[in-house]
Amino acid sequence: MPQFLDFDYFFAVDVLKVSPATVSLQPLYIGWLVILIPFIYQGFFMHRNYVLMFALSQLVCVAAESLNLLLATRYN
Repeated sequence: MPQFLDFDYFFAVDVLKVSPATVSLQPLYIGWLVILIPFIYQGFFMHRNYVLMFALSQLVCVAAESLNLLLATRYN
């Protein structure tokens, strides 16, 4: 039975025409971010208002997902 990750891969490769190498490198990018984000937080955002940071991060997530929506609906 196919899983959702299989659908995601084939949708990106077949429909969006993203190269398989780019799709395969996504876990590598995520791995680097998992290592890098705590250092950035401790260096720059330790004494900032958490509520403001959370709101800004949610806005960034909405903007990033809206770009994915544009790609999926082919309005790019």
